[in-house]
Formats: sequence, structure tokens, C-alpha cells
Amino acid sequence: YRQNIISFTFASLNYIHPEKNQYAYMLEGFDKEWIITNASNRVATYTNLDAGEYVFKVKGSNNDGVWNPVPTELKIIIAPPFWRMIWFKILCILFLVSVAYSFYRYRLGQVLLLQKIRNKIAHDLHDDIGSTLNSISVFSEVAKQDETKRMQSLEMIGDSSRKVIDAMSDIVWSINPENDSFENI
Repeated sequence: YRQNIISFTFASLNYIHPEKNQYAYMLEGFDKEWIITNASNRVATYTNLDAGEYVFKVKGSNNDGVWNPVPTELKIIIAPPFWRMIWFKILCILFLVSVAYSFYRYRLGQVLLLQKIRNKIAHDLHDDIGSTLNSISVFSEVAKQDETKRMQSLEMIGDSSRKVIDAMSDIVWSINPENDSFENI
């Protein structure tokens, strides 16, 4: 495809009056009809041919004007550049599909990792709230039974209640979809 000039030189073997010989040529797939030339111009030149298959045909006549009935043929194949080949287009499509699929898998992995972290936070908060509520229950029983430790138990119940409130605030924060980024977590 880079060789954009091609020339053909032809001759006819008639030695009586070679200057009276005539020639007809055509490049099938490019020329629409035969091009007639004389003995002084026995060259056919083509430039900038598109990729494809062509057949160069040439025939000659003698000095009496009798033409050769069967032309000489030469098949020419001009390969297209690699970026116009079907295999290159398929490779490009496969590359784009694999990039899109890789991006999808990456994003899916990020979402799953985020969900795993959120589940761990929720599990830890659940355990923390459960143990704090259990301690509130114990302190309230101690406050009921022992009047000497009642004030201390009530303070512990207050502290534990505030911890539960903070933990509940963390749970509400962790299930809020606006906080779905690694920086926030």
C-alpha cells in the first residue's frame, strides 16, 4: 500500500515497421475502457491505487493494424494497510471490550470491598452495643439491690447510655449511602 506508483513497459515483436505498431492496455478494476497508444509511448503508469485486486491487460497490433485477439494479463494485488485489515479491527474491538470488562471488574471489586468494610463496621458496632446494653442491665440490677452503689451504678448507666447513643449514630452513618467512599470510611 505504500508503493503508490506502478509502471508497465511493453513491447510487440514485429520488426518490419516497429514504429507503426500500436498498443492497447487497461487496468481492470481501474480503467473503464482500453487505452490506445503508439510505439513511441509503450509505458502505462498508475499512481495512488486503492487496495484491492487488479488485472493489467495489454495487446498489440502489427504495422498492418492486425490486433492480437488474446491480451496478455498480469494480476496485481495491493494489500491494504494493517489498520484496515479485519484482524486489526477485531483486535481493537477485543481490546476495547477487555478494557471495559477490566474497568467493570475493578469497580465491582471496589463496591464489594466497601460493602465488606461496612459489614465489619456494622458487626463491630452491633457487638459493642450488645455488650453496652448488657452492662446497663447489670448496673441497673446492682442499683436496685445495693443502695450504696446506686449513684455509681447510675453514673455507669449514663456513661453506657451515651456510648450506645454514639454507636447508634455510627450505625446510622454507616448505612447512609452518601458515605460510600473509602475516604469517609
